[in-house]
Amino acid sequence: MRSVKSKGFFVSAASLTAAVVAATCIGSATTVHAAMIASDNAGNYSSFGATPNPTNGGTGFGAWNIVVANNTNPPYAGTFLGNNTGVNIASSNGGYWGLYANGGSSTAIPSVNAYRPFENSLGTGIGTLRPGQEFSLGLEVQTGKDGLGGATGVAAGFSLDTVSNGTYTPAFSVTFGQGASSPYSLITTIIDANGTQTYTSAAYNQPGTNALDESQIEAGIEASFTLGANNSYTLTLAPANGNTLLTSPLIYSGTISGSINAADIIESATNANLQANQMEISAAETPEPASFALLGVAAGGLLLSRRRKSV
Repeated sequence: MRSVKSKGFFVSAASLTAAVVAATCIGSATTVHAAMIASDNAGNYSSFGATPNPTNGGTGFGAWNIVVANNTNPPYAGTFLGNNTGVNIASSNGGYWGLYANGGSSTAIPSVNAYRPFENSLGTGIGTLRPGQEFSLGLEVQTGKDGLGGATGVAAGFSLDTVSNGTYTPAFSVTFGQGASSPYSLITTIIDANGTQTYTSAAYNQPGTNALDESQIEAGIEASFTLGANNSYTLTLAPANGNTLLTSPLIYSGTISGSINAADIIESATNANLQANQMEISAAETPEPASFALLGVAAGGLLLSRRRKSV
């Protein structure tokens, strides 16, 4: 077998070839894209009422627990399965989960909380969102260009909760509410371990710094929460398919305290219906198994290299 001799190193040609080939393959190795852990959408449902709770659909999530408060006609609060044209977050059959909580006062705030626990990998109990995993949800708020409403407690959005003994405690939330009644600014409120942060648009169709405006959320967004190391997170609000008003994603970051075991879709004291769909949890991207095998080949080839005296 031929060998290569250079500066006191003696490397067999076969070893050198194996190392070079492995390194080249590793450099061009692909990754496995986000693997789906849990997924559900409104296309899996024939109804979405609060009493009784809807039949559990999709995979990877526990049963819905929908809690309605102050539905006393008026105020009005509840849920429904929507099927309207022009909803960008809708399923292929046009369906979406609808929530409403309209009217009310400071002493009677109508609200809906649609809780959804995460299943563990065996489907036998509560699961936990892990670092590198992403929770995502499609959202639209149909305001009719007249604001979300100025009542006490107005909010539409979702939270990610810690579940303990049947009690849901938000570890993170992002909600949308009305600012000035005219020209109808929109306030994005994020609550996490660092406290409360707010971002306010200037007016309808006039976004602010890192702030959605009403026209953009009416056209649909995809909210994605990615958990990082040391309880850090990144929240991305991206345009849904068909939303041409939000031209680039808005990105926020922070930290949470506690574990995340469930999601809660929130609607409270608005003039508008909240429309949600496509609830998913996906895993982080990871290298192909073949990449790890190639790393072993490269390491083996380099170990065959050894220093020898020149001959």
